[in-house]
Amino acid sequence: MSAIRLARGFTGRDVVVMFEGAYHGHSDSVLGSTTHQSSSGVLNGTKERTVLTPFNDLERLEATLEEHSGQTSAVIIEPVCGSMGVVLPEPGFLQGVRKLCDKHQVVLIFDEVLTGLRVAKGGAQALFGVKPDLTTFGKALGGGMPIGAYGGRRDIMDALMPIGEVYQAGTFSGNPVTMAGGIEVLRLLDDDVVYETLEARSAQLFAGVGEFVNARSLPIQLQRAGSMFSIIFCSKPVRNFADSKGIDADRFAVFFHDLLANGIYLPPSSVDAACVSAAHTERDIEETIEKIGAALKKAFS
Repeated sequence: MSAIRLARGFTGRDVVVMFEGAYHGHSDSVLGSTTHQSSSGVLNGTKERTVLTPFNDLERLEATLEEHSGQTSAVIIEPVCGSMGVVLPEPGFLQGVRKLCDKHQVVLIFDEVLTGLRVAKGGAQALFGVKPDLTTFGKALGGGMPIGAYGGRRDIMDALMPIGEVYQAGTFSGNPVTMAGGIEVLRLLDDDVVYETLEARSAQLFAGVGEFVNARSLPIQLQRAGSMFSIIFCSKPVRNFADSKGIDADRFAVFFHDLLANGIYLPPSSVDAACVSAAHTERDIEETIEKIGAALKKAFS
């Protein structure tokens, strides 16, 4: 919400472009659009200023920016989508988004609330080598404390009060306990062993589950970026929101509840990302693989 307001204040433009199937919080600007509404209570005027375009489709994004040339303040994107299965950007996609934003003088916002600190120490922007204008963080940044942060180019950030005219405030802004938690998380993550461990455990999980899935030719897609992963009940890879509509939510529910009964807690939605933790041991992962195999047998029996 705050990053979008800042982009609008900095550019003096109203339109925001986001990608179908993405989740950027519960503010009005990202819950309603010209073609889709996720909640009642969103004003028509707000919906008219948010435009959706498919993920992994540069041609459609370019057409959208051309259509709203001179009106678009920002393109906001999850560099790895986490709400329609873990959907990775295809080679060159994020680089292409960056070039189109430069061409149209649009602020590029990376929503790294999920990917930040999980897929790499520097987030998805470090993993894929693409620098946005603004970045939003949350969740993992606070190590369990309620937290949110955003930052980016100095000239854009200078548009915030008291230097600029964009308002920013909140009851919990700068809360000292939360800030202490965030600082400690960053200190702990400065140890490269953490990311080596995360990658090793994530790779171990996917190797074990992949072996089970491939041996039985199950209609399962295993999609991962760093420690973010998704076990997708679909016959083909998911590369955008349209593909995610083919996910078998009913069969996933059987799978989920079997795992839950056996002490493995995945997100309850068939499309939400799960995450491996650096606290997981090799034995934890081995046990998880065994239980996932048993749950898949039941789901496909």
